[in-house]
Amino acid sequence: MILNRRALNNGLIAGPVLIFLVLIGIPGGTGGDALPPWFTWVLFALTVGTFAFFAVRPRNIVERRESSIPKALSGGLTVGVVAAAIVVVAALAINAAQLWEIGFPRDASTLPSGMHNNIMGVQDVFHNVTERTTAVLSGLDESQVNPSMTDNRADPSLRFFLLACLLPIAGIAGGGLNWLAQRRESQAADRPLPTAAGAVRNRQINEFIALLPPLLLFVFIVFNSVNKDFLGTNAQLAGLIATFFLVGSAMLMIRGMDTANSPDVRPAPLALRLAVLIGFTLIMFGIGLLAPSRPSDDLLFSPKAPNQTQINAPDGSVQVVTETVAPIDEAALFGYRRLAILAIGALFIVANVLAARGQSSLRRLLIINILMATLFITPLYLDKYQQSVMLLIGINILLGLGLNIVVGYAGLLDLGYVAFYAIGAYVYAFLSSNQGINIGGSVVSLKFGGNDQSAANIAAALIIGLVVVPIVMGVGLWLWRRSQQNVLSSTRLLTVSPSATGGAKRPAWLGYALIVASIAITGVIIRLLIGTAFYNSFGGFPVFVIGLLLGVLCAGAAGVLLGIPVLRLRGDYLAIVTLGFGEIIRLFLNNLESVTGGPQGLLQIPKAAVGNVEMGSNEGLLYIVLIGCLLVALLSLRLKSSRLGRAWGALKSDEDIAQAMGVNIVNAKVLAFATGAAFAGVGGVIFAARQANVFPDNFTLNVSINVLALIIIGGMGSIPGVVVGALVLIGVPESLRVFESYRIMAFGALLIVMMLLRPSGLLPQPPQPMESRARSLVTKEPAL
Repeated sequence: MILNRRALNNGLIAGPVLIFLVLIGIPGGTGGDALPPWFTWVLFALTVGTFAFFAVRPRNIVERRESSIPKALSGGLTVGVVAAAIVVVAALAINAAQLWEIGFPRDASTLPSGMHNNIMGVQDVFHNVTERTTAVLSGLDESQVNPSMTDNRADPSLRFFLLACLLPIAGIAGGGLNWLAQRRESQAADRPLPTAAGAVRNRQINEFIALLPPLLLFVFIVFNSVNKDFLGTNAQLAGLIATFFLVGSAMLMIRGMDTANSPDVRPAPLALRLAVLIGFTLIMFGIGLLAPSRPSDDLLFSPKAPNQTQINAPDGSVQVVTETVAPIDEAALFGYRRLAILAIGALFIVANVLAARGQSSLRRLLIINILMATLFITPLYLDKYQQSVMLLIGINILLGLGLNIVVGYAGLLDLGYVAFYAIGAYVYAFLSSNQGINIGGSVVSLKFGGNDQSAANIAAALIIGLVVVPIVMGVGLWLWRRSQQNVLSSTRLLTVSPSATGGAKRPAWLGYALIVASIAITGVIIRLLIGTAFYNSFGGFPVFVIGLLLGVLCAGAAGVLLGIPVLRLRGDYLAIVTLGFGEIIRLFLNNLESVTGGPQGLLQIPKAAVGNVEMGSNEGLLYIVLIGCLLVALLSLRLKSSRLGRAWGALKSDEDIAQAMGVNIVNAKVLAFATGAAFAGVGGVIFAARQANVFPDNFTLNVSINVLALIIIGGMGSIPGVVVGALVLIGVPESLRVFESYRIMAFGALLIVMMLLRPSGLLPQPPQPMESRARSLVTKEPAL
């Protein structure tokens, strides 16, 4: 009785859900952007099957004991019949309304005064419900149900029952699948437990099977790129989807690395480990060397676009000239790409030789090699569009990794994260933009005429500072230790030893004083070197590198400025304040036209260039993003396992208890905002180099919401979850443009489903209970 009532309720819910899909236009559309009819029928069947599956699912021990195949099938049939009845009634109503609209007199003179203007047609109320909706629901051709063709319009009423027959079948299938799942669970519970050796063997087999999907997907991507005629027009989409699954399977492999990290029972000989790892590396990077060539503007390295420079003419006037760039042919660029592949392969071999001599299991080393090699070689076999989509995903992964520190690690809800993204982009634009000021149709000056000299000054300060600061800090600390030794010797309170002053607590003012001294000495040296040939040589320093450093510093400083005023805020109040901060930055960018360009933005931003080549193509920028994501992910992992990361974890769990246990709440919050903001600055610089133009509309609240959504979908605090969330929320909509009209609906539905079925995310961070950690320290689990 309870099962039948539940099945009836689920059918009453499934029917309106299908009607909702009809009203928002799922079966509709015209031309090439329309969803195919089979997709609508499959979507309806999956919806009913899902409701049927959960309707017959046992809720307690009594229902589980009384479950049987007839009850499961009858419950699924009930869900399908009720949903089919509701859908058929709605389809008949749509058909009747369209027929009435056909027969409605169009001549206003035959109607009472004003009546024609007060009557609305079907599409006036539901503009997404078209004649194609009726055609798809009935299985007829669109021309047969076109209201404009009144002479031979077919009556689709009886054809709706084809769909009515499909939905009960889908409900029966959902009920049957649930019964099979319950039967399998009961059989697994009755099956005797495997022996220790059998459990180890089964786990080893499963772990090695998990290594196959990314390799098979990589082989498919390579084959699909070389043989484009194999799938025809679907080759591009198939390769992109395969890339998504490749990255997703690599993230699953990372989740399984904890079990692969246990020491081997019988470790493989060093020669075998070296042969397997180096052989795999040679094969993968050999495939990379065989990657097909492309036009020069689509390679890893492409010819640098000449920039404009503002100079002072002998007569004192300002002139804008175009720099001279040495030409480079396509063969040389292709050779540079091969040289880069060889260099990366050599680094892999050196790393494998060092790792093989360690204690890591061979399985773990294989996982790392498969992950890294496929990530570095796959972009060479993607076309321009596929690389563009993956580049957009990579930028969002960078943003997600940064916000994951604030939200996932420290538990601080930040809705103004886009502000730091914008700061990074505009800092690089200010530093490198070649935008000209046109008067009378000619460029008379540059908007940022002194950016070349500014870049040279910053490069000189950075290089000289990297040399001066360690020397000043080292000498200052040495002098402080000597002074402490002298004090101790003069007082004769204890025997002086090398460790006597090493453990002494240094005063807080000493570090600040050494920093100020380092900056002052660096400034003096720069002042003395101005005008020399050594100083002028910094004019050719890559501006992109300077932009990355300044973008990180400025975005991090903005994170500190945001973190200080919100130290006392929590939860929703913190979210509102950070949202306001993001909007303030966007309004500043939009209103300060004399500086930021206002709504017109900043134009002519150069790519990442070194000498006469640049990494401005999708392939080149994709490798920059890939390296950036790897470095940010590595820093995130190191931060999480550090003392600061543990402080963030305590702050996320309970702020009051964390403060009572001695956690410095002020430092933890400010450092969380600063670190996350710095990572967003990296994404902003790469975004500006990709777009070549930045506008305030690129940095709206939707960006923060999208990044936060991908963290929620993927799993808060989980780096693999951030990657998977970006693939789901950014990659899939970008690749399947036919679903673009339903993006917001899909986001909302996905968030609801995730909160109900998997609130922790697709790939959440696995818990680390103290009990299991203690057990792992005293027991050694066997591994291959």
